[in-house]
Amino acid sequence: MSKIVVVPRKGSDIARLARAVRQVLPMSLAEIQGRDESSPLAEFTLFGNDHEEAVRCLNQLLGALAQQGIQSQMYELRPGEKLEDVTNRDELEVSEEQVESILLSHERELARQHAWGGRGERS
Repeated sequence: MSKIVVVPRKGSDIARLARAVRQVLPMSLAEIQGRDESSPLAEFTLFGNDHEEAVRCLNQLLGALAQQGIQSQMYELRPGEKLEDVTNRDELEVSEEQVESILLSHERELARQHAWGGRGERS
């Protein structure tokens, strides 16, 4: 499993940030105002039982942030790992393109497994 953490960039307009987040996540204005570049706005655990829901919410949040002109940073962490405890933050940062590539690879593997399911070994 993998966890994608979304953090607003320093200096983000709080009103636009709140509009974007509240379209997707049930967060209060006070919760949103308390988030900055050192505290996660949202965390999405991928490849678990609720993978599809996590991907849907992640994509919706990224779209809403982009629509409001809010830039964010994303980090790939292990489940249980906290952004506040990470010392190598720069090494864990991932771009939106990298996240899309990770998700696309996963979808392709699922499709491959489904296509070969029940047919036994390839010869």
